[in-house]
Amino acid sequence: MTFLRAKPGFLFDATGFTMLAVDAPPLSVADAGRPLLLLDSTWRWLPQLMACVRGEPVLRSIPGGLKTAYPRASKVFE
Repeated sequence: MTFLRAKPGFLFDATGFTMLAVDAPPLSVADAGRPLLLLDSTWRWLPQLMACVRGEPVLRSIPGGLKTAYPRASKVFE
């Protein structure tokens, strides 16, 4: 795993990566072999983080039937 922190001026070429995204087709065995890009952000800051991503990532979602803690509701913002 590699952790990167997005600071002003940061850009990341996600071409060839599988990137998790809401409402994308679910991950499948066919996605094996591509590196996985996970963006860790609050919904409020996600647009700014997404603006740092360049290229053509393959968008996928978590397959149905898996229970996660997300999405969480903010206690501060809508």
